[in-house]
Amino acid sequence: MSGRNEADTRGDLIEPALRESGWGVDESRIRREELAPGRILPNGERETGEWADYVLSYKTHKLAVLEAKKESLEPTEGVNQAKRYAERLQTRFAYSTNGHKIYEMDMKKGSHRFIDSYPSPDKL
Repeated sequence: MSGRNEADTRGDLIEPALRESGWGVDESRIRREELAPGRILPNGERETGEWADYVLSYKTHKLAVLEAKKESLEPTEGVNQAKRYAERLQTRFAYSTNGHKIYEMDMKKGSHRFIDSYPSPDKL
């Protein structure tokens, strides 16, 4: 694996895979979402807020949260973040990935597994 950072992994691996699965077309959306603004520091500046890397929505419904990590990390490195974000946004599915392997968590069933590709908006 190369020395790609998380942004490279998102742009080179994750986003093309999401598009291939049908995300970002018709009524499906892929976007970042701020979950909590950063706290205000004593000097009046604000810390960086907490952001979900990807929120997958179809029509007006948020269906899943996807936490991306750089490809040199384990694909499960973002599991806790993804679960926390899914709970906050009340999505049924949460994903953690390093761009090569995808770990899926069904928050309703409590199940988790590795999958080969992202489910399409219709499947979710």
